[in-house]
Amino acid sequence: MTINFEEFKEAHSEYSSVGAHREESWKDVLDILNKEGWGPYEYIDFIFRDFRKALVPSLLSNPTIVEAYREERRSRIQLNKRRADWALNQVQIRLRNKMLITDILADKELENHALLMYLIASVDKNKDAMDRLREAAVYESRTMPELLDIYSAKFNRRLFP
Repeated sequence: MTINFEEFKEAHSEYSSVGAHREESWKDVLDILNKEGWGPYEYIDFIFRDFRKALVPSLLSNPTIVEAYREERRSRIQLNKRRADWALNQVQIRLRNKMLITDILADKELENHALLMYLIASVDKNKDAMDRLREAAVYESRTMPELLDIYSAKFNRRLFP
């Protein structure tokens, strides 16, 4: 997957009121994203959450920040694999115990798994739950794209937000 400037600009505009205007000033950042295989949302979200600074080219292409993200991402992916496996297992247990899908969707123990809950609501064609979960599910899929890979092994890709 190659990130182009328009995709980057769209992600940047969701986090910053100062737009990414000139493509040439962001070339180093785009090169990093494409070389590492990172999505613009996941990288910009990390910078925004952890540094709360202006999203300028010099910050986003800073080698120290790039290395910090590389390490954080590696850890996040491992953690999300464990969290997703746990959540999928919990859903399977609840289904085996004949719990209704509406009760699974309302389960407080699973509420921090928006993308998974959205997928379950999609399978159940529960429009209310899908509408309620859509924004959080999109956020999770953009900022933690590894969840797409994990859940696509269990769910049809057309069910994803």
